Amino acid sequence: MKYPVDIEIMQLSGNNAGFKARTTVLFPSIKAKAFISFVFASETFSRWPVSIASLGCEVEVVYGLIE
Repeated sequence: MKYPVDIEIMQLSGNNAGFKARTTVLFPSIKAKAFISFVFASETFSRWPVSIASLGCEVEVVYGLIE
């Protein structure tokens, strides 16, 4: 499996729930590593794929010079 995915259940504002899909991506040619997450709120998930514009994302650089 090239990019294993972790799923985390999240409690968002009010009674809204959602989940975060997180994977680790390695960039061997530039010696870098990042955690990339996509945050699916219940509204986003229930109207998928029409709601793709409201999909949240987070990127955390672990090491290396990437942006």
